[in-house]
Amino acid sequence: MDTTTVTARPVFAELSADDNQGFLRKQAEYEAAYRRTGEPLALLDALVHAWSSRQTVPCWLVWDIGEALIKLRTDDEARRYRERMHHARRYQCVRGLRWRGYTKDRALDAAVELLKGESAEAERSTIEKSYDLVNRDLKRRGQESEFFYLVGKLDEPFGRQDGDR
Repeated sequence: MDTTTVTARPVFAELSADDNQGFLRKQAEYEAAYRRTGEPLALLDALVHAWSSRQTVPCWLVWDIGEALIKLRTDDEARRYRERMHHARRYQCVRGLRWRGYTKDRALDAAVELLKGESAEAERSTIEKSYDLVNRDLKRRGQESEFFYLVGKLDEPFGRQDGDR
């Protein structure tokens, strides 16, 4: 994976008191413009301003960009995301049990019970299909897998690292 786009970034710069006040004033203008108009380009302008000023992204901007992105998704995109999340959650559940020494069959049986009440709840055969699909894709495509990010996202609360997959 080429990390050039990730490493090509400005390093945080400490601003003088006056420059900091100017930065905050300009960010407040962008926030007010977005609140008044709902114009997504105001978010982009605020993000570019923070980046080019070599400052961290203000909290208001992080959340509003996230909300704007979610609003822009089509129903079909949202459905596909939910389906990928269900596959990833089923995989994570079975994999976790396998790490604890369960055989695949025992892990699948236990996953049926563990996933009850969750949105990823399913019959054993569906859980197995999800596990096999995600496992195969992660092995074949690694970080390029459509599930790599989602499995990592689900692992974060448990302190797993990328190398633990």
